[in-house]
Order: sequence, then structure tokens, then C-alpha cells
Amino acid sequence: MTARAWLGNAVSAPIARNAAITALIVGPILTAINQGDALLAGDGLNWLKVALTFLVPYAVATVAGANARTAGQRGVTGQGATGRPGAGGPPETARVLAEIDAAAEAVHRVRQPDGGDPALADAKDRLARARAALARGATGG
Repeated sequence: MTARAWLGNAVSAPIARNAAITALIVGPILTAINQGDALLAGDGLNWLKVALTFLVPYAVATVAGANARTAGQRGVTGQGATGRPGAGGPPETARVLAEIDAAAEAVHRVRQPDGGDPALADAKDRLARARAALARGATGG
């Protein structure tokens, strides 16, 4: 994705609308926090600060929306094959499964005198359950 595509996303109507709504919700709250004491004292508002207070949530929402849309256009959704966040799809799932297997193998190699360490046994159990859950999710089962 190019900068031009990202900018196109940033100025698109849906992202601009969502950013404006965010600014209209967050802006007054931040203005009350930042300018409330001056307003209550009767000193009036610093309109430049008020404008900047609305601009910040607008900018943050715009950047977040443009990043999300650009990532979606590249095929990076942040969701796995099951539609749940985090796995990133089948190649990412395979990588996570490999990491879980490697961690489990490392835990199994630890020598345990006197019948074992309960925390280590718990770690083994959690790794096994995480791997099983991830494998079920990756296969749709």
C-alpha cells in the first residue's frame, strides 16, 4: 500500500464521519477537563486550545481508521480462520502452534526433583490446553 492509498482512506467519507463523531463526543469532555476551571472562574475559553482539543481525537480516529482500512485492503485483518481476533490466519496459526510446541518441549525438558514443581506442572497443563484450543479453532472444530 502506498501513502496515496492510505491518504485516500484517511479522507474517505466513512472514516471522516467516524472521526467527526469521535471528536464531537470526546472533544467536549476534554474541553471540560482542560478548560473547566477557566470557564468556572469566568475567565472565558482559549479558543485555540478548544480547537486543538477537538482536533486531537479527530486525528487519532482518522489515523486508526485509515490504518485499519489499509490493513484490510492488504488482507491483514488481525483475525484467524475462525474469525476470532489475534490468530492472523492459517500461516500465523501454524507459527503460534509451533511456538506452543517449542515452549511445551522446553518445559518438559526441565528436571523436576522431589516429585515436581506444581507451577511447572500447571504451565505444562496450560500449554497443552492452549495448543488444543488453538488447533480446534484452526480446523473449525
